[in-house]
Amino acid sequence: MRRRFRDLVPARRVAPPLIAVAAALSLTLTASGAFTVPTSARFVSPSRNLSCEMADGDARGSYVQCQSKSRAHSVRMTPTGRLKLCRGVTCLGNPGPNTRLLGYGQRITVGRFQCVSQHGGVTCTVIRSGKGFLIDKTRVHRVLGTPSRATSYRSYQLMWPSRPRQSISHELTFNSARVREISFRVYGITVPRGLGPSFIVGCMNRGPSTLSWDWIQSGRTVRVRVKMTTGECFPPGPQLAGTMAPIYLSIVT
Repeated sequence: MRRRFRDLVPARRVAPPLIAVAAALSLTLTASGAFTVPTSARFVSPSRNLSCEMADGDARGSYVQCQSKSRAHSVRMTPTGRLKLCRGVTCLGNPGPNTRLLGYGQRITVGRFQCVSQHGGVTCTVIRSGKGFLIDKTRVHRVLGTPSRATSYRSYQLMWPSRPRQSISHELTFNSARVREISFRVYGITVPRGLGPSFIVGCMNRGPSTLSWDWIQSGRTVRVRVKMTTGECFPPGPQLAGTMAPIYLSIVT
């Protein structure tokens, strides 16, 4: 008998103004004061027909598993993009009554995986390779992706201001061939480019911490400017002031 889809458990409730951010971020404050990126997530589509479980580095392993109640079928994906399909009611599990709802157009990132909720189904891929699947109410469609030889990756640790409501700017400099695009991620969130309105990346209660960024290139020199502003969080909100933020850049040339 094929293995059953694991039961999905309820997600944490988040204040309404930050629902869009919460779909991509959930921070955990450890006893040492360090922040950890979530290693698992569960969600359902607005139609309630599709549900998924994501894990990377979790005690249960690293995988993405999604199911459709309509024409009962499911799919499980490994970090290499390999898919295992299952059909029939024995493939299905119970997503749980309070599982997080991922609205159309929203995405969620867990480790090496990313899933996007769409009107036509849910697409989940391995971020680096682009390989994955689209599951809808009738079947699973394979998503083919090839690693880009023109893509490189850089990581940094940037300090938040030591006091709430303070701002600080960091400049990251490196040499590169002509850059077409840079993607910026922090705490599992892909932050839109621009130094205009700041993007909320932490503190799910009052006084959120925000970040904005932009980049320019002159010759082979690339400069990435990052502006970070801390908020004053109140318990049980995590405090970001004075901590290090893990920054990841994906550079397409």
